[in-house]
Amino acid sequence: LAWEPGVTPWPKAARSVQRYATADFVVKHYPLWAVSLRAVSERTLGSETFSTAEGDKGRQAEEAVLLPLGTSFVRRDTREFQDVARKGVFRVMDFARLPGQITRQVDGEALRAAWHRDAKGANRYVRGNTPFSGGAETAHTAVMGWWQSQRVAVDAHGERATKLSNLGVDGRRATFFLEDAVVHLAAGLSFPEDEARPALVSLEQRLAAATGTRYASGGVVRELAAGETTSAPDIAWAWHEGVGYLAPKLGRKVVADVEQGTEAPERVFSFHVDLGAEGRNLAVDWAVLPGVEAAAMPDLEARRSWTILANTPALQAIEVPGKKWIGAVFHERGTLEAGGRRITVSRPCVLILEQTDEGWSVAVGDPYERDGTVRVSVDDAEAVLDLPGGAFRGATVHGKMLPPTRP
Repeated sequence: LAWEPGVTPWPKAARSVQRYATADFVVKHYPLWAVSLRAVSERTLGSETFSTAEGDKGRQAEEAVLLPLGTSFVRRDTREFQDVARKGVFRVMDFARLPGQITRQVDGEALRAAWHRDAKGANRYVRGNTPFSGGAETAHTAVMGWWQSQRVAVDAHGERATKLSNLGVDGRRATFFLEDAVVHLAAGLSFPEDEARPALVSLEQRLAAATGTRYASGGVVRELAAGETTSAPDIAWAWHEGVGYLAPKLGRKVVADVEQGTEAPERVFSFHVDLGAEGRNLAVDWAVLPGVEAAAMPDLEARRSWTILANTPALQAIEVPGKKWIGAVFHERGTLEAGGRRITVSRPCVLILEQTDEGWSVAVGDPYERDGTVRVSVDDAEAVLDLPGGAFRGATVHGKMLPPTRP
């Protein structure tokens, strides 16, 4: 990337995907935009937490313990990161509302207390506490699935301990990187009652732009002024600086364009959903639409290119009928009914199917990162794929599924 101000297109501005299987990380490039996702598992080193000396005065940089837990950043160019001294949005960001995450609303001091940080802010590492995290990708699409837990593992000077943070939410997650959208599904969301710390779905939090913010509430498109915050349960979507956000049905939506930070504050655009103080087996979905005009949002909200086929703790799947594309996260072995077809897998996996004139193109990965074989069938057609181990564990395997030969 070039490091000059202004909009700098991403190199080779094609709709390409890169997934790093052993790091639980994926990024999709759109023309002028990129969207990333960072999940975490018990196999990966999530992040190094920052010491208090690295944070601004009055802020506890231990908030960064939440960075790897499902964060999804939308990036237009290098402006968010190029000014090292100012640190862009990260200097003023509310780390309990990182984009893409479903977490408790807490402040830095509460995070510091929960993680038992000492005054010196010793370096510690955050790891996941679940075995399921991974995905599959094609040249232009990707699917990631993972489990999120209230419990994470913390390494401190070589000592590993598992602690109940009471900051997170249990649930099953899936993210689908399509050619025109990034769709997030969450199922089985559960969190104990805590009136002081509601659970939040964070759709976005980034530096505000001069383009302004628009949103739809009660079927009416409105404009949000700088310095303003609005909240309502019927907000269907928001738009800011060329990116649209389709909100979940559940919860109270909050859209804001306000200053954040205590020293040298910055205007920050944010969009989150308050799910309340307690949740049991909730299911939500939302989407991010990079590179769209505000005027197109009502139509995009009404006529989405994808259809949700399942959003349960056992199976999360969507279909893009216009592309003859199906993506699914099988948290358990099972069957998906889609368009009159029966899609069956022999083991938990992440699956992408694309229909061609010759049959089905198959991409599959194992979020447990185990080798062996997986059987995938669509009605009478079947493919048996060998999953890699060793250094390539968790990598995507591609194959073809031909229709059965008729006598």
